[in-house]
Amino acid sequence: MNIWGKVLAFLIILLGAGAFILTTQLLDFRHSWVKQVETNAKRLSDVRATTAAKRRELAQLQAEYERLMLGWDTIQSNVTAAVPAPDTVQLTIGPPQIVETKDKDGQPVLPIIHAFKPDATGKYVYVGEFRAERLAVGNSSFKSTLPLPDDATYMQPGQNWRIRTRIPMADKLNFIEFSRRFLLLQEHTLAKADELKSLTDDVAPKIETNLSYRETHVGESQLPTLAALEEARNAILAEADSLRHQLHTAVTTFAKLNGQNGQALSQFPKTSPTVSKR
Repeated sequence: MNIWGKVLAFLIILLGAGAFILTTQLLDFRHSWVKQVETNAKRLSDVRATTAAKRRELAQLQAEYERLMLGWDTIQSNVTAAVPAPDTVQLTIGPPQIVETKDKDGQPVLPIIHAFKPDATGKYVYVGEFRAERLAVGNSSFKSTLPLPDDATYMQPGQNWRIRTRIPMADKLNFIEFSRRFLLLQEHTLAKADELKSLTDDVAPKIETNLSYRETHVGESQLPTLAALEEARNAILAEADSLRHQLHTAVTTFAKLNGQNGQALSQFPKTSPTVSKR
């Protein structure tokens, strides 16, 4: 083989080695590129999931912020109320004034209303918070979300009720707290009244017997027992009077709060705040 053949063979071998090395590097680069693409795709998927979660959280926070900052909504007036049960009210109101909404998962959310009824003086008093059980045009049923006072005159059918679907959060918390305190005081008073009745029913015959005995017999041994019974009865009577006074004070305060609420109602008779659609 001449010199040029040797040179040509050497160049072919050299080019083949170079092509092999270049092919190996290209394969390594392709493998690295595919691995990097897969890693970036996973990171992109994680970022998208995180972004979606943050957007949902942002929407919830914005909705909560708007709920806390919104004032009184528009009054629905001239509503007639029926009371089929002590904690249930049927109102001549429904869609489109009050509609069922959806939560973030698409599940139905029954609306909540706040009811106000006129009193004997023409002022409006707060009845309570009610959640819809059935919605129909002009005839819907609502059930109280909180215990109501044990008073036969508290929930009575009537006309000219006013309905709101939203009240300021601070006012709502005041209503709930005062209603809770009012109910606790009323329950305590009723318990003491039952205790007083039981004690009176038990002690009264004994007092009558002792008084009758004292009129016909002079016996010093019975006097301490009679005095102790009378003292116990008087103590219960004093405590019952104190509870009645506290209940009267609570009712007066409640009436004052309702009067202030009536003033707030009159200040926003027909305005409707703009609610964000986000």
